[in-house]
Formats: sequence, structure tokens, C-alpha cells
Amino acid sequence: GKDIGKKIFSVETDSAILENLVENGIKDATNTLVGKTIVFAQNQAHAEQLEKLFCEDLYPQYGSKVCKVIHNAVDRPEARIDEFKNPDNEFRIAISVDM
Repeated sequence: GKDIGKKIFSVETDSAILENLVENGIKDATNTLVGKTIVFAQNQAHAEQLEKLFCEDLYPQYGSKVCKVIHNAVDRPEARIDEFKNPDNEFRIAISVDM
């Protein structure tokens, strides 16, 4: 499984996954943003790559208000989890690994 993951994960594949999520994912009550979603990354570097793709390359208009990484190496991961659980904010996409 890990060998397959190493071969299929690429910037192009990750971009396609994120674009599909934003365009076709179930929307929130306002029908403008994707609903609360957890994306599971292969490892921490992959999680960081996904976040960078989303925030800087694909959707800079949303950036880190909407998409954030949550794993055990980020500062205060419990606070990010609590933020993600809050339904009244724009944090909709949590990219997680090693939790």
C-alpha cells in the first residue's frame, strides 16, 4: 500500500483531489464553502504539500482560514482541533496525519 501511495501521490494528483473536493464536495449551509472535511495525508510532508497547494496555489482567496494542517508536529494541535469543531468559522478542511 505504501509503495502504491508513493507512486500515485504527486502535485498533479493532489491538485486534482483538492479541486474535486472544493467543486463537488458537499457544501455548507450557505452553499459557498465545502462542509467540514478531513483529508488524510500519507505523511507530514504530504500534509504540508496539500496545505500549500490549497492555500497558495489553488485557492489563495480562502487560504489558511479554510484549510489547515493538524498533526502532532504543529503548534497546539488540540487548539486546531477545537477550532475545526466550531461550526461558526471558515475552517472547513483539516489535513491530518499521525494524530
